[in-house]
Amino acid sequence: MKHRGIKFLLGILLLPIAVALSMSFGRVVMILAQAPDRLPLLPAFAGIAGIVIWLLIWLFLPPLTRTYILGHELTHALWTVLFGGKAFGLRVNHR
Repeated sequence: MKHRGIKFLLGILLLPIAVALSMSFGRVVMILAQAPDRLPLLPAFAGIAGIVIWLLIWLFLPPLTRTYILGHELTHALWTVLFGGKAFGLRVNHR
């Protein structure tokens, strides 16, 4: 219960930072949209498109927990092999 209160307090304390970053991001996008040569608009569009696509995937697809865990474990296996170890017996299940 104590950790939950600390997490809640930390979340409240981080809200002003999140708001400031969101406002700054919005201003940057507006400045880029008003650029005379419109070339900087492409990276801004790509960034916004990436955020929107991620949000749609997060909202409408079921959580890909197994895929995430598999990627996580493959990262461990990769680093084990890179440092001279042996990786074998990798299993991912629903637990």
